[in-house]
Amino acid sequence: RWSVRVRTALKWSAAPSLHVGSYAYCTPLAHQGAAEIVPVQSLENAGKTILYFDFQRQRFELNEETQEVKELHCPIDLPLKEYVNWRGMPDLDAVKMAVDRYGNNS
Repeated sequence: RWSVRVRTALKWSAAPSLHVGSYAYCTPLAHQGAAEIVPVQSLENAGKTILYFDFQRQRFELNEETQEVKELHCPIDLPLKEYVNWRGMPDLDAVKMAVDRYGNNS
């Protein structure tokens, strides 16, 4: 079995940007798993197209304008009042959008 680094050098070339249909080469920190080549995907959320890929059970979103990749985090920095007064998702569409973006918490 070939290493991911060798397969990448033989089969793929660097691209100027990431888009749906391209692949991302992900390298974890030392001693935290193996490198992988993962597909870039997209989803529609609130009328906006979001590009992302999943690596080691974590979702990473791509900012197309800056070409930055950031790990997706659930919102945890809202004022405490927002969480205390929260009454849940308003409808099933909102639930579906949240599950599509953040995953099913597994």
